[in-house]
Amino acid sequence: MALAGVSLLIVTLISTFRGTSVSLGYLSTCMVLLGKYGISGAFSSIFLYTSALYPTNLRNSGYGYASVFARVGSVLAPFSSTFHSYVSWGPGVVFSIMCFLSTIMICYLPETRDHELPTTIEELKMWYKTHSGVKMSGKKLENGTVKMYINQVRNLLLFPYRTLYYSGLVPLLRLCRYTYKVEPIDANRPFEMEQNLDVDEIWRALRPWGLYQIRQMAFMWAANLPCSVHLLAVVFIGYRPDFHCADILPVRFNASNDTVSDVTYNECSVTLSYNLTNSSRTTDSCPNGYKYNAHDDISFVTEWGLVCDESAKVDISQSLMLLGQGMGGFLCTGLSDKFGRKTVHIGSHVTIFVLCLITSFIPSYVGFAILRFFTGMAIEGLLLSSVTMYVETLPMEWRFCAEVIGLVVWTTGIVMLTPFAYLMRNLSWRYLQLLLSLMSVYSLVEYWLFDESLRWLMANGRLDDAEKVVRKAAKMNKLSFDSVISKVKAKMEELESLKGGKSVTEMVSTNPDIAIVTYNPQNTEVKKYSMTDILRDRLILINSVIIWFLWVTNSLTYYGLNLISSTLYGNRFLNFFFLGAIEYVSAVTEFLLLNRIGRKKTLFFLMGLSGISLLSATMISTFRGDSSALGYLATFLVLVGKYGITGAFSSVFLYTSELYPTNLRNSGYGYASVFARVGGVLAPFSSTFHSYVSWGPGVVFSIMCFLSTIMICHLPETRDHELPTTIEELKMWYKTHSGVHMSGKKSENAIVKT
Repeated sequence: MALAGVSLLIVTLISTFRGTSVSLGYLSTCMVLLGKYGISGAFSSIFLYTSALYPTNLRNSGYGYASVFARVGSVLAPFSSTFHSYVSWGPGVVFSIMCFLSTIMICYLPETRDHELPTTIEELKMWYKTHSGVKMSGKKLENGTVKMYINQVRNLLLFPYRTLYYSGLVPLLRLCRYTYKVEPIDANRPFEMEQNLDVDEIWRALRPWGLYQIRQMAFMWAANLPCSVHLLAVVFIGYRPDFHCADILPVRFNASNDTVSDVTYNECSVTLSYNLTNSSRTTDSCPNGYKYNAHDDISFVTEWGLVCDESAKVDISQSLMLLGQGMGGFLCTGLSDKFGRKTVHIGSHVTIFVLCLITSFIPSYVGFAILRFFTGMAIEGLLLSSVTMYVETLPMEWRFCAEVIGLVVWTTGIVMLTPFAYLMRNLSWRYLQLLLSLMSVYSLVEYWLFDESLRWLMANGRLDDAEKVVRKAAKMNKLSFDSVISKVKAKMEELESLKGGKSVTEMVSTNPDIAIVTYNPQNTEVKKYSMTDILRDRLILINSVIIWFLWVTNSLTYYGLNLISSTLYGNRFLNFFFLGAIEYVSAVTEFLLLNRIGRKKTLFFLMGLSGISLLSATMISTFRGDSSALGYLATFLVLVGKYGITGAFSSVFLYTSELYPTNLRNSGYGYASVFARVGGVLAPFSSTFHSYVSWGPGVVFSIMCFLSTIMICHLPETRDHELPTTIEELKMWYKTHSGVHMSGKKSENAIVKT
């Protein structure tokens, strides 16, 4: 197998860089034969070897199971030819890497030569313990040859590690991969987890920005990268360059030798002028296809000819992806509330990796569109579970900071997309899609890298699992579990004593928008909620409808601005880059405003600014004429509008999470996301709408922003407010802090008055 791996790697290198050399071509063919010689011998030997590694009554089953797993390779093998046609070096690299890995793994297995076939499991275990390359205890055998070989392989593998270590990268990676062992829980421990413990107080006692929390949230933030690039990659992989009908040969109009004197090539038709009859005829389509102002596979638009009558398919493919997001928000969030944030997060992330990898090789538009729909579902599941988890991993005073960092990472994904697309502008769009899919490869090992949400575990009565999480966090943060729990209980007793032991305590500050609500120390009941609880209460329903409209507006405007970036005045790569980079400014604004003036006023400011900027940009673009200065001014105002809507879109994620109780929070996200897909599904048609009515998208975006700004006045302020746990707490808070009471009369809220 080692011979096969070396031979196939060499032949791949020779074939890739040989150019037109005939001699190197023959050499590569000889190396392929050598690799085939090695793998054929290995394939034949493994039949005999497998039979010798199992006891008598398990030998045939061992064969059978091995054969089943072998079918994985057999099923994938026919695609090698297609893979080679797109990536010539791909099959060789895959084959050689798998051969090298197999070579290393073989060192573990025992030698079966001159050994009697085992009869029972007990004999097999005894033999494995003394003859495997690694003992059951994990210590190496004293076999000199195997030991020397393993050491050589080890030193070879450690070379890149040592290089990265001295460059400073490995210490950073250790932070992400290091796992702390938690001691078994002692039944006689002085402190234990209780249902009524305040989760925010637990995080405060653990130190909000401890090593555990940073590692936990790092994977949630990292999930924003694949979400952002896959949602907006269509700007480049679906790019539509300038085009016209391809050249056609002169044709006869009729049987009277009336020949073509002139041919005019339009975008979607050809006009033929004739000599004798002095007439012309325009075709309904392009007989010989299209000629693009770029290479033919720069995007799936040019590869599959999705222009003219087929142009709507481009918008439909992106709409299907955003529609899939809506479906994902409807399905995945309920699953997240029921089965846990971690389960949905990992399942969604692995699905994204697999689907996007398949998309790189899909041969038809229909398959591409179907994959985009399911990719959208997985993206929404990953995005919403990630946002929920990092919001639930920090106490209330730091939640805004987690959201800001999430926006920064999201923006980084968009900014990274531009140089990737620029560097690959002369290659097939499939290479860019393949590169973007590989950003999620680490999802295959993500299960072992982070824990379930502590707040979800507590809310669902899984106290033993919650205690394990707290013990692990305490150990990573260099604290004692007992000291953490004692601090939490002392703080809760202090808060309870301030109000004479009332079950629910509300401490109203001088600011009518700020309230602090503590948990009921006597309540240990785990309550479950559903969509009907939202529909049943009038005020909760009104606030939910407003939130849903905010999501529609933000989704439509945000994605619409990104997708029409190629229609803005200037270079399409620079425009998209600036539209992404402006989101860093939005993140800074969020950081400065969310905790100073509150979520409500921040949304009011950002959405109002976005509406004004986009309306101004639309008016300037409509009446600028040929003025390049006004063209750049309009582009600048679009950037200002993007700055506003990005900050608002990011803020509404945090705001929504704070407006629902724990066991309805992720569902609240999901329902809001479903309504947001109305805007998301319509957003891809912004470019087509712009081609017919240039001022149309800007006017629609600005009007919806203005309406949202007015509606925001009705919602309560959530800054410095403990996340609600039950519907009862939510109702009590809504009644006193929403812009409109249950009776429909306006409150004394200063924002509504103004």
